[in-house]
Amino acid sequence: MGIVALGGIEGLLPPGAGAVAGRDVPHLLVVVPGVGGSELRRDGRVLWGLSPGVVRGVHRRVGELTEHAPRLDDPDFGDGVTATGLVGLSVPGLSRLLGYGELRRRLHAEFALDDELTYLEFPYDWRRPIAHNAALLATAVGERLRRVRDRLNPRAEVVIVAHSMGGLVSRAYLDAHGGHDVCRRLITLGTPYRGSLKALDVLVNGPKWGLRWGRMAEALGRLPSLYELLPIYPVVVDRGDPGSPLKRAGELLDVLPSLDGGRVKAAREFLLRLNRSEHPGVTEPLAGFGPATLQQAVLEGRALSVSKGSDLLPADYGSAGGDGTVPVISARPIDHTELRLPVRYDNQSHGGLVTDGTSLDALTFAVADALRDHDPVQAPGDAPERAAEAIGAARALTIDVADFHAAGEPVTVPGSARHRPVVRGLWARVDAAGEPLPVAVSEDGSFLLELGPLPEGPHRLDLLDGPDGRAIMSDVVEVG
Repeated sequence: MGIVALGGIEGLLPPGAGAVAGRDVPHLLVVVPGVGGSELRRDGRVLWGLSPGVVRGVHRRVGELTEHAPRLDDPDFGDGVTATGLVGLSVPGLSRLLGYGELRRRLHAEFALDDELTYLEFPYDWRRPIAHNAALLATAVGERLRRVRDRLNPRAEVVIVAHSMGGLVSRAYLDAHGGHDVCRRLITLGTPYRGSLKALDVLVNGPKWGLRWGRMAEALGRLPSLYELLPIYPVVVDRGDPGSPLKRAGELLDVLPSLDGGRVKAAREFLLRLNRSEHPGVTEPLAGFGPATLQQAVLEGRALSVSKGSDLLPADYGSAGGDGTVPVISARPIDHTELRLPVRYDNQSHGGLVTDGTSLDALTFAVADALRDHDPVQAPGDAPERAAEAIGAARALTIDVADFHAAGEPVTVPGSARHRPVVRGLWARVDAAGEPLPVAVSEDGSFLLELGPLPEGPHRLDLLDGPDGRAIMSDVVEVG
């Protein structure tokens, strides 16, 4: 099986691909993808993935994936769907993925990994509850770790790199299945510990992209896992109750009947438990910032509107925005804020956290530190949270990529490079084979990428530090 690429975005990466090189690894390294990041099959047929036939019929295939949605909460229920590998396919309205191929190649280039022993990718059925997948992760890690200890290192432990919702699955494994006893580090990238406003928008409003995408998102909204991505912190201004504090999703059930009250309450309780781990220091979270991200909502009567501004939020929520999917405040677990544990920050998009060269440079340093046995001296921690946010907000490269663009219409992406040094200028490239184009940055730092009409499907957008330079920010442009 080869790597599938559509529109410059990489598809399923088969086990065994990638050179074995680099530093020895005496432990088990596990990669857990985000929502939509696992290929799903039934009876050998791809229902969620990046093969051309699936992409063309993705709306129909989603109907098959959601036909038993009410029963997916039951761990004993099976509908024949299995997760078979990592893939980069965006979930409409929720996430924009660039794939995991570059992450896998970088890890194999830096470390001497054995795909049958010291390296494990954990694809999972992201339709199902996080707790269900955490139990499966415990089984997979337990079986592989026993093999590593038998064949290589009797004291081997686990290091987990988890993207997006994969961080929630991994933290649930640590807390509910004894993972803390064997895990030396959980590195999470853009994990929505406190939920994402995108999930609330999809559940209440559905998509804004036309009928067939609307039916697709409506079907996805029936999945149990979507409720576990709802924001658990106050984020809604109620115009009907002037002067009242910001409200949570659970306080809006009387006026937003599309929400399942039982699921909302259960999801909030579950996420609150995950946010206060018995061993919080094992988790090393990274929050992306720069891309415009949904931050706040306004309720007027029974109508809920969302926006990427933060003018209605308290100042201590922070001003650095998010990674285009997950707000900065959500990518930090509550226990890290309460205990003032360090959080790393990256001026990068949600998908770029696992594909951008500079981001992967920083990640491999973190992984190397976690795998190291004989260096007890730890490097100094990051700057305090508020200082990091202030610096990031002032120097951030930002872009505002819409979740969806209509086919045949010109694609434009506004952005800003205010206060960011651009020695060689700023360049934009659509898809890996695209020609880099210079970006005209105005005196106030703003710019507008005019990409013209693009073919239907997902396209990779890279901002470069020169015509032949490295990508400094990457994201996905969805056209359909």
